[in-house]
This record gives sequence, structure tokens and C-alpha cells, in this order.
Amino acid sequence: EALRGVHELITRMLSEREILDSNLVVTEGSDPELIAPWEAGRDLVQRMDSGAEIEEQDLREALESHRELFDTLLVERSAP
Repeated sequence: EALRGVHELITRMLSEREILDSNLVVTEGSDPELIAPWEAGRDLVQRMDSGAEIEEQDLREALESHRELFDTLLVERSAP
């Protein structure tokens, strides 16, 4: 559940910064380094929702990637 909550927060942050549009589609010209961890997290959350078995290491890596993305968004891409 922690990953789901963190992913929702990152999704809101990316939307506020217009990196994702209102349909959660990546906007043209967005930095791939910002998008890759979000997409990986989205895919993992979708797998969890479908009932797929998720390795603990995959969850840890996704949480760490989201933490790094959170820090980057705070420092380099402050909210409008």
C-alpha cells in the first residue's frame, strides 16, 4: 500500500508541473529521466492491482526510485 500512496503523490506532482496531462499522458518534450520511474511505478501498481505476485526487491526499488524522483521534483521542478 505504501507504493500506491507514494505513486499517487508523484502522479499529482507530475500533473501539477504539466509533465503529465489531465489524462495522465506524458506531455511532449518531458524529460525521460522524470518519466521512467513514474512509468515503472505505474506498471508495478497495475500488477499489484491485478493480483500478480510482486517481489519485495521490486517494491523496494520502486519506492527508492520514487523517493529520488520526489527529491528531484522538489529541488529542480518546483510547483507552479
